[in-house]
Amino acid sequence: MNDEQYIVVADAVSRRFGNVQALLPTTLRIERGETLAVMGPSGCGKTTLINLLGALDRPTAGRVLFRGIPLSYSDRDVTDLHRRDVGFVFQGFALIPSLTAVENVELTLVARGDNPATRRRTAERLMDEVGLGQYHHRFPEEMSGGQRQRVAIARALAHQPALILADEPTGNLDQQTSRAIAGLLIERAAETGAALAVVTHDPGIAGRMGRIIQMCDGALAETPGRPGSAAAGFSQ
Repeated sequence: MNDEQYIVVADAVSRRFGNVQALLPTTLRIERGETLAVMGPSGCGKTTLINLLGALDRPTAGRVLFRGIPLSYSDRDVTDLHRRDVGFVFQGFALIPSLTAVENVELTLVARGDNPATRRRTAERLMDEVGLGQYHHRFPEEMSGGQRQRVAIARALAHQPALILADEPTGNLDQQTSRAIAGLLIERAAETGAALAVVTHDPGIAGRMGRIIQMCDGALAETPGRPGSAAAGFSQ
C-alpha cells in the first residue's frame, strides 16, 4: 500500500510508560482531508494515539509517517512539523493568560517567523472568522469557555496545517457550545483541506465525522473503515 496518499500513518506503533502498556501495536492511516472521530472509555489510549500522530510523543515501537516520510524525532524535524503541518486543539484550551486573544493566535506565526504586521493581520482575520471580531484584545480570563476554545481553534489554524488534532476539545463545554465548536472545526478543516482527527465521548459529534474508530484497553476495538464509513450505532 502506498502510504504517500495519507497525511499521517501510524505503522504498528505502541507506547509503554514503565510497566504500563498505554497503547498496543496499532496501525492507523488518515487520508488527506478526511475527518475522523476517536472514541472509547477514559484511559483506553486515545490521547496517547493522538500525541503519537502529532509527534508530541514518540512510540516505544513502530513508526509514524507524515506524507509518506518516517518521522526522525530530531528536535529540528519535530519543531518544523509543528510550525508547518500540525495544529493542536486541547480540552484545557492551553492559552497563555498574560496574552490577549489575538496575541495567543499570533504565537504560531511568531514561531514560523512571520513579520509582526503579517501575523497580526492573519490573527485578526482568523479571530473574525471564528466569530470573535469584538474580542481581539480580551484576555482569556475575560472570556467564556466557548470563546476561549474558539481562540484555540483560530490559533491551531493560523499556520494552515495539513492535520488538525483535537483532544476532547469540547469536554469542558455545555452541549450546545460543544456542537457549535465541533461544527466550526469541521467547517474550517473542509475549507482548508486539512485532515481532522477528534477525540470525543460525544456520539453526536462523532456522528458528524466521516469515520469513527473505537478504542478499548490500548487497542483499536475494530478495523477502521474507509472515509465515509462509521462505527455501528452512529449515524452520519
